[in-house]
Amino acid sequence: MIILAYDGINDTEERLCHILKRMYGEDSVQFFKDREELLRYGENHIFHVVFIRPGPALDKDIDTAERMLHLIPGVNLILVCDDESLALRALKIHASGYITLPFTGEKVREEMETLLYPVYESLPEVRIERGKSIKVFINGDPVYFNYEKTGELFALLMDSGGGMLSTGELIDNLWHEDKDITKSRSYLQNIRSDLFHTLSLYGLKEAIGHRRGRMWIDMEKIRV
Repeated sequence: MIILAYDGINDTEERLCHILKRMYGEDSVQFFKDREELLRYGENHIFHVVFIRPGPALDKDIDTAERMLHLIPGVNLILVCDDESLALRALKIHASGYITLPFTGEKVREEMETLLYPVYESLPEVRIERGKSIKVFINGDPVYFNYEKTGELFALLMDSGGGMLSTGELIDNLWHEDKDITKSRSYLQNIRSDLFHTLSLYGLKEAIGHRRGRMWIDMEKIRV
């Protein structure tokens, strides 16, 4: 699980960062004092939970919080507030929750145990068999896609190990030189939809990330 934290006031940095790293590990937490740095990081990395401590520029920090929510489907936003005055704002932007000061480990644990999009500890096992065609198994059960290329797409995402693949990279790998760019992009949309729909039947729709012409698989939501 990857956790991001932003402090717009710089009054909770030491405690916020210390508690999160103590509870979830040094490597799992990234801390930011600048909202633009937070956004740049979020645009290029996978994350599951983001803590936002709004500062004097309240509207800008709330806008940043909303933008972080839109970067990755299924990300959890937790606002850190002086009191409950931002509770309604948190509800309106579909935050997972909010924490009022003082910031404590107990409050963090309560929010993390009731995330809007839980990060499951018991993960589904995914297995791929390669032969004349790609076969995908989830918890030992075969997965049936509508298109053969859907299985190939899933295998590509698995092979990337969580790395982001652009639309161009996907087309190059799926069709190599035997492709018409216009038709391939249209077909890619179809197999993407097939992938999302089929994985949703196994509760794994949120394991596939996508934005701005890039796709990836969140390796923390599956077991291989």
